[in-house]
Amino acid sequence: MRRVRIASAAPQAGRSVGDRSLAQSVNPKPTAWKVVNDPPL
Repeated sequence: MRRVRIASAAPQAGRSVGDRSLAQSVNPKPTAWKVVNDPPL
C-alpha cells in the first residue's frame, strides 16, 4: 500500500509544479487558475 501511495503522491506534486511553470511560460496573463493557486501577497 505504501508503494502505491508514494507513487501516486509524487507525480501529483510534479504535475502541479510542471503545470505552474508551463502555464506561466505559455500564458503570462493572470488567470483564474493562477489566482487560485498563487494568491497575491
